[in-house]
Amino acid sequence: MGRGLFVLIKFTEVFQSLTVLISIYEQLHAYFMHKYTDIHIGQLILEKLKNEGRNVSWLAKQVSRDRSSLHRQLNNQACLSFDLLFRISRALKKDFFRYYSHVLEQQIES
Repeated sequence: MGRGLFVLIKFTEVFQSLTVLISIYEQLHAYFMHKYTDIHIGQLILEKLKNEGRNVSWLAKQVSRDRSSLHRQLNNQACLSFDLLFRISRALKKDFFRYYSHVLEQQIES
C-alpha cells in the first residue's frame, strides 16, 4: 500500500470520528437546551418563513446548508447551533436569540 493511500485512509478514519463526536455534542447541547427551555426555535423559524412567503429551500441557500438536513433540524425540537441560529437570524432579519434571552431573564429573576 502506498504512503498516500495510507494517509488518505487515516484521514478518513479521523474525519469519521470527528463527525461522530460533533453529532454527540449537538445531541447533548440540544438535550440540555430543551431541558431548560420550552422553546421550539425551529417552529418559530418555520412560522417566520411562512409569513414571508419563503420556504426551507430558500433558507438553506442563504445559510449554506443542505435543504433536507436543515428541514430535519427545524422540525426537531432540538436547539440549533449558535452558528446556524446566527446565520438564520441574519437571513431572516430577526433576532431569534431573544427568545432564549427572555427565558434566561425570567429564570434569573426567580
